[in-house]
Amino acid sequence: MLVDLLLTLLFATTLIMLLLVTATTLTQTFRSNLQSIATRIATKKIEDLRKTSYASLPPNGSFLDPDLVKLPSSSANLTMVNYLSSVDIKQATITVNWIQNEAPKQIILNTLIYKNGI
Repeated sequence: MLVDLLLTLLFATTLIMLLLVTATTLTQTFRSNLQSIATRIATKKIEDLRKTSYASLPPNGSFLDPDLVKLPSSSANLTMVNYLSSVDIKQATITVNWIQNEAPKQIILNTLIYKNGI
């Protein structure tokens, strides 16, 4: 009878440990997926900017992307400034913000865009 109780206790402890490990793994996977989505949004915007002619670069401000709906309470912003005061080079900063577990999260990507191309 004592052996049955010990075996049951061991089995229950093992199940609880497996559930905790699984829950932690799922949480980390969810967090990683949100970061991947935000990075994909920022990267896509940078690729679009590189395809745009220098004279047609958009002004500073927020922008929309279809994947933003996949991030909770998200927003995306573009900032364009002259790089080192040069009128021939722009620095584009893409910022994607979202809320995760009631904490603000952010991905920031930068690129330089030259007037005469790469």
